[in-house]
Amino acid sequence: MYAMFGTRLDIAYAFSKVSQYSINPGPSHWTAVRRIFRYLAGTPSRGLWYGRQGRGTGYTDADWGSRDDRRSIGGYAFQLNGAAISWNSKKQSMMSLSSTEAEYISLTQAVKESVWLQAILGDLGAIRHADEMRNINVDN
Repeated sequence: MYAMFGTRLDIAYAFSKVSQYSINPGPSHWTAVRRIFRYLAGTPSRGLWYGRQGRGTGYTDADWGSRDDRRSIGGYAFQLNGAAISWNSKKQSMMSLSSTEAEYISLTQAVKESVWLQAILGDLGAIRHADEMRNINVDN
C-alpha cells in the first residue's frame, strides 16, 4: 500500500480491486497480487517526478453505474509541476440517476479537495500554485 499511496499512482486501480478480496482471497487473487509485484519489480524507474516549473491543475471523472450494484466510481487527481500531489478514486455512496449526476458528485469531491489544497499551499507560501488549484478539468 505504501507504493500506491506514496509514489506509484499507476497501481491504484489494480490494488483497489485486489484489496476487495483481502478477507477471503482465492488463487486468482494471489495471482493478481503476484502480477502487481512483478510489474513493480519490472518498472523500478517509474514513479512521481516533480519538475521545477509547471502549472497546477485538477482532473475529475466518473463512470456511471458500471458495476453490478449500479453505483458509480468517481475520482480526481491534482497535479503540480508535472506530478500528482493528491488523488482519490472510490465507489460513490449514492446511486446516480444519470452520468451527469455521477460527474457532479465526483466534481463535488474534487472541489472540496481543491479548497483544502489552496489553503495548504497558501500556508506554505505558494500563492501562485494555490490559485492554480482552482482549475479542474471535467470530461462532460
